[in-house]
Amino acid sequence: MKNLIIISLALFSSLAYSQKEVKDKYYQEACECIGEIDNRFEEEEKFEEVKSCIQSALMSKQIQEKLFDMMEKTKDTLNKIGDINKVDSLVIKEDKNIVINTNEGYQELERKLLDNCKSLKNLFNNAKESSEKSVSDNRKALELYDKGLGYYREENFDKALEFFKKATKEDKEFAFAWDMVGITQRRQGDYKDAVKSYKKSLKIDPRGKMPLQNLPIAYRLLEKFDKAANVYKDLIKFYPEDPEGYFGLGQCGIFLEDDDMAIDNMMIAFTKYNEMNSPYKQDAEITLVSLYKEAKEKGKLDNFLKFAKKHKINFGQEEESKE
Repeated sequence: MKNLIIISLALFSSLAYSQKEVKDKYYQEACECIGEIDNRFEEEEKFEEVKSCIQSALMSKQIQEKLFDMMEKTKDTLNKIGDINKVDSLVIKEDKNIVINTNEGYQELERKLLDNCKSLKNLFNNAKESSEKSVSDNRKALELYDKGLGYYREENFDKALEFFKKATKEDKEFAFAWDMVGITQRRQGDYKDAVKSYKKSLKIDPRGKMPLQNLPIAYRLLEKFDKAANVYKDLIKFYPEDPEGYFGLGQCGIFLEDDDMAIDNMMIAFTKYNEMNSPYKQDAEITLVSLYKEAKEKGKLDNFLKFAKKHKINFGQEEESKE
């Protein structure tokens, strides 16, 4: 039996984080560490590596802060001594152990990384699942595709699109190239053509994870939320253990004003993200708290709590006592 998950409603008022550029030393340390994680790792391994990067950065931060405090105490003691030359030894009263708590500041740093660290976004936007048609056997098509990737990483989307399209002309069954045509078109704001490109990829490989992840995003940008929801259902059908399908379907439920779709799927997403130690569980948590408040305002809290019971999630009642 799964353990009961408790979500504290009071917690999330402190999670609102501005989107300003982050220049924090320990944020940079964590982001650089994440940039070194091997993209070939399985998803759960990636989450564990991200967690390790965050904890390592927090350890560095806390050790430096505690050492600084010790130096300040030493300085204060020295200032109280009249003639330092008469002192043979100096004892500073201090705790014997430096205690490090890697949970302290974890959510704040995790939130900064989610909002700002490109390495984190790239790590989880690299859909790994492929079929024999995903990658081309055509050497020239692969060369064109690789050139396109180089330009894409430089955010030169015009040149990237040029080479991705050349790759698809060289090999019309090259699914990954069609995926990147669609992704690049979406980055350029050409959502309708992006939809067409993702559909071409799915015609070649109906189980392709990358187009199943990206096609509904394009539909949502076109405000076609019902079509986006249908694609997320396919993503869930083929990849039931991946939280992304449930998270996306839950978001579509919000736009479609389908409370059951929103609540049920967002709770599944949160539970799966939590089990995987994924940093994206914060996004699911924040959305769930918003859905909780909305259900309460509409007088539909019983329906919300019905799903919470189903998924063994307990919502803390701290907020109740504040009203």
